[in-house]
Amino acid sequence: MKVKILLLLTLTLLPFCSCNGPQDRDQVEGISAEESSQLKKNTEMLSLQEGMSLEIFQKTLDLTNLENSLSQEKLLKIDIVSANASEGLGLRWGFQKEKAEIPLTEETIPENDSDNLPIVSRMTLANTTEAKAMTLPLFWPEGDLYLSNSSAIWLSDRAFEALKQKGEAEWNLGIVGDSLLGSLQEIKFFEKNLKAYNSSLQAKKEDGINLALKIKAKDKMIPFTLKINGSPKKVEARVAASDLAEYTILNNHQNPLILEVRLLPQASRAQLLVSPLTLLKPFLEYRVNAINTAH
Repeated sequence: MKVKILLLLTLTLLPFCSCNGPQDRDQVEGISAEESSQLKKNTEMLSLQEGMSLEIFQKTLDLTNLENSLSQEKLLKIDIVSANASEGLGLRWGFQKEKAEIPLTEETIPENDSDNLPIVSRMTLANTTEAKAMTLPLFWPEGDLYLSNSSAIWLSDRAFEALKQKGEAEWNLGIVGDSLLGSLQEIKFFEKNLKAYNSSLQAKKEDGINLALKIKAKDKMIPFTLKINGSPKKVEARVAASDLAEYTILNNHQNPLILEVRLLPQASRAQLLVSPLTLLKPFLEYRVNAINTAH
């Protein structure tokens, strides 16, 4: 009799279980079936291919005028020149010369004439399959760069699959441990604050480092707005976060582009006041504004 009662209670409570499996994380909440279908269609059309280009608004540091850097945003354009797995992911990139005075918000999708952007640098990502770290655009040095342990602004295939199946993955924003700083090595306050942040993690021993490197997926996906071939559209995005950062990732296993990075998403005002990363936060964050597919 006790066994029957226990079984009945189990079956009754099962629908209310808060456990979330892969199917739960594959849903966008609060939209109609028609909207869901359109989101999937928009997302699928963004599979990585040669000739595709990305536009990102990025706060930059002007080494000749640091006082005004906080109010400067520049348009970064990235062209995909090679998407061959055996050759690595090949990129060309450059910043718009004129400063853009447009806020990084989802509500305001700015108009930009990107035809005259200078493409001055090249990058090859040799390990987008197994990488466990990214390299933020602020740290990209001009010239030719070959990265074997970083997938730049893409989540690696391995981390994407782990998020989808297990709900968590190991991922380094690129500022934990040794970091590629590029020209920012010349800026003392930047280097000083990154060292202070890493020292604070070391003080917490393994717990601090693990909390910074382990990202956990949110229960549901979200719609993310950006321009696709010049028109504002919404795509499916997975959101994953650690104590250090929140990542919004395009839900396309053939192009797991990290669409947006926000630092210290769970920090209180009091914590932000004392965090070594607070002054660096506006520069480390970015948001993809537009994707143009190959024609």
